[in-house]
Amino acid sequence: LAQTDDKPPRAFRTPEGTAFFNDFNLFGVPVAFVNRTGYPDDIIRVQAEWAADVAAELGKPALAEITLNEDSYDTTNRVLSVSGEVEVFNALPTSNTYLSVFLAENDIISPQTMPDKSVNNAYEHEHVFRGTFNSAYGTPIDLSSGQANFNLSLTLIPEIVKDNCEVIAFVYDRDTYEIFQVNKIEI
Repeated sequence: LAQTDDKPPRAFRTPEGTAFFNDFNLFGVPVAFVNRTGYPDDIIRVQAEWAADVAAELGKPALAEITLNEDSYDTTNRVLSVSGEVEVFNALPTSNTYLSVFLAENDIISPQTMPDKSVNNAYEHEHVFRGTFNSAYGTPIDLSSGQANFNLSLTLIPEIVKDNCEVIAFVYDRDTYEIFQVNKIEI
């Protein structure tokens, strides 16, 4: 949910993050989705539910594998290019599969309002959503042959420190939003 402004604490918003907040009817933060299971009635998970939900998802067999690579970074134009492959182990429960590739940034020092309403001026923000390589909801990926490759690029805004970033790729069912597999790399 990230685009910066000059007011402490800094707001981190992106158009894509705002779309997710509105489209999934979020009521505040922190909340989470765990592989987006339970859509539409039971998708939003409060913090007390996260550990059990993650453990349940980790106990399920993997449906696919994603490899992800940083191909190049043009320092002049700040264009980051990545590639990867999605390989399916068994038939996915849908043919309406999409690929999403996100950029997140770590180690951002910026004021943060704390639970007691005080402001920590030296707070270190981690995994801040900075944008997408292929739109908020990604792009269709044809896995009918059991695998597919992808190549994508993103121009980084000046505020982003490339060396503090990670790229996250995931495949999901566009009808239910359920995520089948995810992978990330630090760049």
